[in-house]
Amino acid sequence: MERPLQQVYETVQKLVGHHRQLLDAVRAEHEALVNANLKGIQEATLAKQALIEFIRQSENQRLRCAGELAMLWKKPVR
Repeated sequence: MERPLQQVYETVQKLVGHHRQLLDAVRAEHEALVNANLKGIQEATLAKQALIEFIRQSENQRLRCAGELAMLWKKPVR
């Protein structure tokens, strides 16, 4: 039973890290926009797209782990 709970915890930790990185990328993009730095805007946009995909993958993993945990605890998945 402890393994699914540990997996949920680790996945949430990843999500928090990815969201922090996304915030940094948004700040970098904002700075590039203020400075009219086209290359910086493009780099920040690509970084944001990659981070958003990582966040989607991590969220899907979190939902799978939470579903396993719900089954173990005999609770509704929602």
